[in-house]
Amino acid sequence: MAMDDADYVNARNSLILMEVGISSCREALLSISSVALVGENNETLHLDVRELSSRLEGVESLLSDYRRILESVEAPSNFSVFISKPNPMVLENITIFGYAPNMSAVLVMVNGTLYTPEVANGTFRLVYTFPQTGEYEIYAVGVNASGSFRSNVLTVNVSRIPTRIVAEENLGETVTISGYLLDYWGRGVSRVPIELVAGDEVYRLVTSPEGFFNTTVNVSSEVNATLIFRGSPYYAPSNATLLLLPAKLKPTIRLFYDGGSVRTGDTVTITGKVSPDVAVPLVIYVDDSPYTTLNARGEFSFQVQLSEGEHRIYAYFPGSGELQASRSNVVQITATPISYTLRFLLLLLFLLAAGVAYKFLTKEKPAKTSPETVPEKAGVEFEAGSAKPDVLRAYRVVYRFLRRFYSLPPSMTPRELLERFRGEPFHDDLAELTGMHERSLYGRVRFGLSEAFWAVKRASRVIITAIVRDEL
Repeated sequence: MAMDDADYVNARNSLILMEVGISSCREALLSISSVALVGENNETLHLDVRELSSRLEGVESLLSDYRRILESVEAPSNFSVFISKPNPMVLENITIFGYAPNMSAVLVMVNGTLYTPEVANGTFRLVYTFPQTGEYEIYAVGVNASGSFRSNVLTVNVSRIPTRIVAEENLGETVTISGYLLDYWGRGVSRVPIELVAGDEVYRLVTSPEGFFNTTVNVSSEVNATLIFRGSPYYAPSNATLLLLPAKLKPTIRLFYDGGSVRTGDTVTITGKVSPDVAVPLVIYVDDSPYTTLNARGEFSFQVQLSEGEHRIYAYFPGSGELQASRSNVVQITATPISYTLRFLLLLLFLLAAGVAYKFLTKEKPAKTSPETVPEKAGVEFEAGSAKPDVLRAYRVVYRFLRRFYSLPPSMTPRELLERFRGEPFHDDLAELTGMHERSLYGRVRFGLSEAFWAVKRASRVIITAIVRDEL
């Protein structure tokens, strides 16, 4: 089978390029398969490249078929040399190959330096890397029984490696520019200077061993910035342009809750505050799952109903064009199940206790009468100051009960205690009882027997309601 010399050279060069490409694919698959990831259960995961490897083996088989076909074709009869890439880059591997029919030995000359190539079946081959940029002269020298011969001469221009800058702006409380300087093959360019020009400011950076760079810039208004790599003996210059925007404000979100544990199914009110005073949409999360959404500005509140167990509650603002994302502190609340049997027993217990207290607080001392005299009907009003101990004692029983029941500090005043239980079912009764306590203690108000009975009744209702509402 015969083939034109030019076509034969092109076919041989294509085979060489295919071999280089397959070798690069093998290296890439090896790198990908070595990546280790951590799964949800802390197991080690690897990317499966078996199917790709199998397909690559098919390409290699096809390349072997092409090679056999080309070897069956008669090679050019002229002593000649070729290069796999006419315009190579510095530090790039290329192949110098040629045809040396009837030559017993072949040497390749590159800018005056001799190299010994692989010789087989009238062909020779040399893998070579140009160490510097510039112009190179390449030819081959062959020897046989007739003497020495010189091939054609190749003039090759070796250029610098192209580069590109990949960068982005990260907006937060500050403006951060980060990115990579990459070469032609996507590899990081190590330890070279880069300039960032933003308005009148110039920031000088140096890439890391992986080609990474980052810096924080001061931007008060929208500005175009340019990243510049001015090149090196091996790498060509490159640049990239970014539109920089001013830094975003990050709102502070705080949640407040001091109610302690709750019962399963109770409605729990949580308050919060956003600062500065800006309107933001919030997503309320319970145990890392979205629960509800609301629009907040300044102080806000929301309600949740919790199942049994410990729960984590927080608010999240996803960010906007003017504000960066923000997350609140985490509120932890424990919800315990309701025991209706225990509730019933405690209710009976406190009804009994309330009845005993009622009789104790309202008991009058018996009047002293002579055996012959029948006591007159008692008046409705106590004597001056005789009702005061009953009202005060009723309040003090409630005050001590609530303080101990909710583990409140002993320094808490009656008004602070009343404010603490705002929104509770027994708040109205406690407010009335607190008012009577203040009028009796500070205003010296004299209460009649009916008012004393009323105070004891309110005290009993506060205690019973607190037990039923909060203890269970």
